Amino acid sequence: MPVLQEPLNDASYAALEWVSLVGEEGDGYAPWRLASKFFQQARRLEGDGQPLQSQAMQVLGGAISMHLRHPSHAPFGPVFQSREGRSMSMEDLGEHDVALLARAARDAPSPWLRARFSDLAVTADGSTPPDWRLGRLAVDAYLEYVASVFGTEHAIGGLDELQRSLVLLWVYAKKDHALWDRYWTVILDEIPHSIEKNWPGLVFRLCDEAISRNRHACEAILPQIEAKALALEAESPQEAARWHAQAHRLNQRLGKRQEATASLMAQGEAMARAAELAAEHQPMLGPMHMTEAISLLRKAKAAPSRIQELRDRLATYERASLDHYGHFSAKTDVSDWVKWIDEQLAAPDFFSALLRMAYRAGQWLNVEEIEERVRKNFAKHPLSSLFTATHVNSDGVVVSQRPPLDLNDPTSVRLYAISDASQTDIPMRSSIMVSRAADTLYTAYQPSFHAIKEIVEASPITPVGQTETLARGLFSGFIDDWLAASVYLIPAIEPFVRAQLKRSGTHTTGMNEDGTQHEKTLGELLDMPEAERFFGKNLVFELQVLLTEPEGFNLRNSYCHGLMSDRELQNAGIMSLWWTLWRMILFPWHDHPAVLANLPPTTS
Repeated sequence: MPVLQEPLNDASYAALEWVSLVGEEGDGYAPWRLASKFFQQARRLEGDGQPLQSQAMQVLGGAISMHLRHPSHAPFGPVFQSREGRSMSMEDLGEHDVALLARAARDAPSPWLRARFSDLAVTADGSTPPDWRLGRLAVDAYLEYVASVFGTEHAIGGLDELQRSLVLLWVYAKKDHALWDRYWTVILDEIPHSIEKNWPGLVFRLCDEAISRNRHACEAILPQIEAKALALEAESPQEAARWHAQAHRLNQRLGKRQEATASLMAQGEAMARAAELAAEHQPMLGPMHMTEAISLLRKAKAAPSRIQELRDRLATYERASLDHYGHFSAKTDVSDWVKWIDEQLAAPDFFSALLRMAYRAGQWLNVEEIEERVRKNFAKHPLSSLFTATHVNSDGVVVSQRPPLDLNDPTSVRLYAISDASQTDIPMRSSIMVSRAADTLYTAYQPSFHAIKEIVEASPITPVGQTETLARGLFSGFIDDWLAASVYLIPAIEPFVRAQLKRSGTHTTGMNEDGTQHEKTLGELLDMPEAERFFGKNLVFELQVLLTEPEGFNLRNSYCHGLMSDRELQNAGIMSLWWTLWRMILFPWHDHPAVLANLPPTTS
């Protein structure tokens, strides 16, 4: 909502005397401190009975406080947000607020303030055509500010303003070649300064701008990047690899294919050296670095003998890394949960108890709840998700990597939800509910294999020709033979899912280039929109966590490729898969009186 509800006349504007508040803070190093001065003055004016001037001070202070978030469709956002509210954002500015900022931009005593006010005014206004003079004022002011901080200890602080100014330069002064040259002179002068200070974060982002905007700048920057990479190779090979990666990108931009390949090769060799050093001092990092080195050298088409040599080293590093992994556990009192489970399972006969196990004792994973838990956990413990997580198998082989959590990326949130479910929800369900239910039902009713087979055969959900396999796997769970359950149920789940999708009219095959068809894999089937429409998003998520996702149990892929030992097959994932299959097979009776008995009216 706009702050100023009416325009500020000349006399009221002159009476603000806001320039006197600026002082040294106008250089952009401490914007919140400067904004606080304006907010304090706004409160004083409000107390003196001058509401219009108070509102004007709030607008100026709010503009100073905003966070520059480049790149973005709304480049100025609130500097803080909470449940109670947030600070001012660009979206809050109205017509009279914009007019005040445009006027203040011309009177601003420092280039940072001049750039901030003029940029906000012309961007928030959004009129067509825009105010070209105001836009040009912002471009010139940004350049003056960036030139004043580049080459100093505060150079990094001017990076966001530089990137923002290059966007405005293209809009308001793209035909001014002299101004363009001045901008790139400032940028190119900063490159050696940042390299000397060892500020790769600044150098690399300036490289990004050169790659996207200025080929000649790439030619000037490339030799400096290559020299820095060579200088780092002996003492810091991992850091050298980062610089070689930038050299690779610059060579690609310049169309130098051979040089780009050489940079990629150098990056891979640097990572191999980093792996060698890590194996001596940080054994858990050695396999990760070596895996990356092999990947890079393959892209660079290194000699096969070199790749094989590094793979041999990788195997050695992987075996050595296993000695450095630890085990962590904690005790939890689940006696109340166990008591509740027993109450849910109480029934007059085996079939009724089985239905209650499937539909009373537990529920499928709720993907929305788990994703929300991921967001809340990140808010409470942000450091836990700020770094890449690496997963290795029992041989120390790196099988997956989970990048830092990005709450704005649904795919990233889903990845963390899968990991969270496989580490928390599934183990808790399996070790307590599934274990207790299977033991209780078998002890109380002693069901035979033939009794289990009759139930499986009676279900219309059971695919034709799979009754025996499913019945043997489901019976094995009751007698605590989870190895047998794995052998029967994991291979059976893919045709089970395929049969249900075919029943709904879904095409489960894909077309090859030669005109032949192939059956889609389980992972591909679960990724189909038709799978979510038929099974529901929670069941699809459950099956992905258990069967196809590397961040989950990945039972289908690991077992079918022969990557699981007998001991590894007996895990929480197969126990939950056993219960999930029971729940699916018994779906035709999910509203059976045995399931609905003794439930509150609102639940039933």
